[in-house]
Amino acid sequence: MHLISLTPKTALLVMKYANAGLYYLSDHEVILIDTGHVRESRQLLAWLTEQALTVRYIVNTHGHIDHVGGNYLLQAHFGCEIAMPYIDHLYCEDSSRYYMSFVTTAIDGLMVYGEERFRVDTMLNGQETLEILGHTFRLMTMPGHTPNHHVVITPDHVCFIGDVLLDDTRLATAKVGVVTQLEKHFESIEAVRNIRGCFFAVGHGAHVYLPEELSGLCDRNRAFFQRQYREVLKFLSPESTFDALMRTIGIQYGLGKNVFKYYVAERSIKAYLAYLESIAAIRIHVVDGVLTYTVQLPAANPKHHGILRA
Repeated sequence: MHLISLTPKTALLVMKYANAGLYYLSDHEVILIDTGHVRESRQLLAWLTEQALTVRYIVNTHGHIDHVGGNYLLQAHFGCEIAMPYIDHLYCEDSSRYYMSFVTTAIDGLMVYGEERFRVDTMLNGQETLEILGHTFRLMTMPGHTPNHHVVITPDHVCFIGDVLLDDTRLATAKVGVVTQLEKHFESIEAVRNIRGCFFAVGHGAHVYLPEELSGLCDRNRAFFQRQYREVLKFLSPESTFDALMRTIGIQYGLGKNVFKYYVAERSIKAYLAYLESIAAIRIHVVDGVLTYTVQLPAANPKHHGILRA
């Protein structure tokens, strides 16, 4: 892991799985924005100790395992408070809820949030600012990647985007873009585009985007997710079941046999299907007791003309 200084008070700590933001209250006290993956939590604590830094507060952009993984260990060590988006916090405080959301016991031993529970002190749910120890952080609700994803802007105008935008490296390598509500995600991409006067730190990757670079990154993210739902439509036969679609996608993208990764991909594919239904590109119905996706012809549905254009 290595530190990139962005302003005299704010820095980005680049880690293997996901980044953390640091806002310095003093030479030895910081507020963290996200805490990386649980696999790196001990390394993160060791790094903070080496730097003689005390964590006074944690703000999470969203509740995915690669952004809240250090929460428990850091809270247990420093006694710090945690703020996290409402809804996202539900399965983070009690990982059994997270497992239940998959409706399977196949991943029950993974303990994706670690073996302990952390405490969420402040729920983020629509408020525009968050006061932390005399410092005002701006908040923007940007759902899509998760149901209640938040963007966090420091007092010195560094915008931590979380996973609203993928960096260029991941845009080039990602197999299935993770999203829960695609239409909301498109809206959030445009909302980020309209933020002014900030440096922009994404949740993954070492590149910090300047204001003049942001619009292009937004364009590339929009194009990536457009390609994703078009690919899903292309993989559908005139009438497909979900299992048949997932088999095709699994073979095409080499998803392998990891049950957890399968379920993560499944959630995103269902979001793409819901979007395709919303624009009348497909019809979702039950055939002989099986949920079936029927492709609608463009000529019969002017609403989605042009959907297959590159």
